[in-house]
Amino acid sequence: MRRCDVCRVDFTGDLSECPLCGAALAGDASPSPFPAVELQRRNTMARSVLLAVTIVLLVGVVLLGICFKTPPFAVAAACVAVAVNYLFVYNVLVRAPDFLRVLQRYFLVLVAMGVLGYAATGDEAFPTFVIPMTCLVGSSFDLLLLAVYPTRAVKNYAKYLLFFVVLGLAPLVFLPLGVVRWAGLVFVSALVAAVLGISLLVFEGRQMKGELKRLFHT
Repeated sequence: MRRCDVCRVDFTGDLSECPLCGAALAGDASPSPFPAVELQRRNTMARSVLLAVTIVLLVGVVLLGICFKTPPFAVAAACVAVAVNYLFVYNVLVRAPDFLRVLQRYFLVLVAMGVLGYAATGDEAFPTFVIPMTCLVGSSFDLLLLAVYPTRAVKNYAKYLLFFVVLGLAPLVFLPLGVVRWAGLVFVSALVAAVLGISLLVFEGRQMKGELKRLFHT
C-alpha cells in the first residue's frame, strides 16, 4: 500500500502521485479493488502538454528577440512572464482550487505581467491600456461577484476584493508621471474600484472587518 506523507492518506492501486495534492507516494503498490481511473493519467498528460507548450513559447520568445534585435532585458522579462504563467497553470492543475479563486489570482498575475512589461520595454501602451484594463476587468468582476453573492464573496475572497480596490486606484499614479497617452481607462478603472470599495464599506463593512481579522490572525 502506498501512502501520501503530505495528506497522510493510504492508497491502493498503481498510483504514483497523490490525487489530492500531487505529491509522490511512498511505499509499494498493492492491488486496488476498484477499476483503474483515467483521471490521474489525464492530469499527468495535461502537465506534460503544459510543459511542452511553455518550452516552445520560451524558445519562440528568444528567437523573436534575436530576429527583431529586442533588448536582452525585454526578452528576459517576456521569458519570466511565460514562466510565471506556467507556474500558475501548473498550480491549478495540481491543486485544483476554487474556480472563482483561480480567476481572482489570474487577474493578479496579468497585472503583474503588465507592470513587468512596462518595466522591461517602457512602452506607454502598458500604463495607458494594458494595466488599467486588467484592473478594470478584475474590479468589475469583483463588483459583480459582490452583487450576486455578497456573503460568499466576502467570506471566501475578502483579501482579493481589497486587492482590486487598491489595484483599480493604482493606475492613477501614472497620470502625474506623464506616461499615459489617454486617461480614460485610468479614470474608469479608478471609478469602478471606488464603487467596489464603497460597496464593501457600506453594505458589508462589518462582515469584511470580521473576515480580515480572521485572515490576519491565522
